[in-house]
Amino acid sequence: MIKLPLQNVNIGFTGVKIPKIHPSSIVPKITEKLPADIFVKQQSVPQSLIEDGISEKTFNKAKKFVMKSVKNLYPKESMVIINNGRIEDMAVCGAYSGSMSMKSQKLSNSPHNNVVLIHSHPKTGGNATCPPSIGDWETLNKYPGMKSMYVISADGEYAILRKINRTGLSATEADKAMGRFMLGYIEYLKKMDMPATRECVNLFEYGSDIVSYGTNPYSVSRRLDELVNNIDHAGLTIEYVDNFWKKFGDKLNVTYESNLNRLG
Repeated sequence: MIKLPLQNVNIGFTGVKIPKIHPSSIVPKITEKLPADIFVKQQSVPQSLIEDGISEKTFNKAKKFVMKSVKNLYPKESMVIINNGRIEDMAVCGAYSGSMSMKSQKLSNSPHNNVVLIHSHPKTGGNATCPPSIGDWETLNKYPGMKSMYVISADGEYAILRKINRTGLSATEADKAMGRFMLGYIEYLKKMDMPATRECVNLFEYGSDIVSYGTNPYSVSRRLDELVNNIDHAGLTIEYVDNFWKKFGDKLNVTYESNLNRLG
């Protein structure tokens, strides 16, 4: 998810319901126009495994490890670091974020390595899984030895960001990419008439004005982080994140591959 600190804050999500439509209610209306196998589940093994030099056995071992923690009563992310097709590190993280070990950072910093980070995302309040976040992309772009960022759902589905150019974007280009993501994110939230989304938009657009009236800048930033995390964990922005990578992935030096079930 977006890597901002999660706080236990009540921001008015009481009563917010994510509509869930069973596929059977719409299938009869459109099946006559589609191939018979259109609803067959996509493959469970990514195409990127070949380019990343990872065997199916190694991928399934990593997938099994990261899935275990998100199936618990209190889901947590887990990560596996693979270098040159070999598992180098495995760790259980926090509920919605984690940090690489010093060993993993060292491997990822070397441009001569071929590091792949495979990690899990817990399901959101809408019972779906968020694709790689802008924070995940930031990590991928930061390390010259890291080639790909895999997200695995509790159901074993996946979504992947894979570098096109190993050098990544410069710091200036990365800042612009983050800005592009957030501007689109705020525009997306404007379409939702909820207390949390309205407050998030106002803080983003008028934060500097609020600070000029004597509010502590840290308090404004922390509150914005809280709102973004809670909105994302409620599952309200999955469509935006998915579409962002499809539309702008190549401009951020990544390809995007996913078989996540959009219905959760």
